[in-house]
Amino acid sequence: MFERFPQANVVGIALSAKMLNELARKDQPWQAHLRLIRGFFLELDLGKSTYDAVISSMALHHWIPGVKLRLYERIRIALRRGGVFVNDDYVTTEQESTERLASFKASCISDRHLQHIDLPLSIQQEQELPQEAGFPAIRLAFRRANTCVFAAVT
Repeated sequence: MFERFPQANVVGIALSAKMLNELARKDQPWQAHLRLIRGFFLELDLGKSTYDAVISSMALHHWIPGVKLRLYERIRIALRRGGVFVNDDYVTTEQESTERLASFKASCISDRHLQHIDLPLSIQQEQELPQEAGFPAIRLAFRRANTCVFAAVT
């Protein structure tokens, strides 16, 4: 990121203090441009028209569609006009997604859980949710096996 945009100001959000501490102790020239927040991104105030880009990598496949929809709405609001949302995540087939979601629902675990539960959606679902959240369009930018990168511009 900093190779491409050396003056970017980046906010990193994670629950893991260990992960954030590891990143904070690196002696890199971009360190002054990095702000780290320990918190749960489903609960943090992302602001309004705050960011040029929101990038998620392998984090959102743990949430049911309704939770993701509300997060995508918050991300869209947090982006400046012309801002981009990039989601790099796991996908699965429609059938497997349906089966996993049914199993999750039967478990009675809270939809805002903190457990590591994989609930990947299908490519179609991953493209529909951001549009439902108000993004004009989302495109599949990259795919390899069960990993996809989606991009949407406000």
